[in-house]
Amino acid sequence: MPGRVRQYFMFDIDGIDLSLPETKVKKFDQMWNEGCSISEIAFKLQRKKNEVMLLAQDRFLRGKIKERPGQMKGTKPWKNPYNNKIRVEA
Repeated sequence: MPGRVRQYFMFDIDGIDLSLPETKVKKFDQMWNEGCSISEIAFKLQRKKNEVMLLAQDRFLRGKIKERPGQMKGTKPWKNPYNNKIRVEA
């Protein structure tokens, strides 16, 4: 159907959204193959880290992604821009 967004579903767990647009699944696959960490992928896809870890397991079990060096941490260095803590002293 034109205009309908295809969704990718795994299984349902309370508090975790496991439905993703196909475009985000493709972006996940691309970032996984580039060596991005689960943390970076979650940040860029605006998803919870647990959701992305479950997606990785699901994609691996379906044969859509392969094992890689660094496993979930990946090989590409990345620093979360929100981890920079500002220290304020009075």
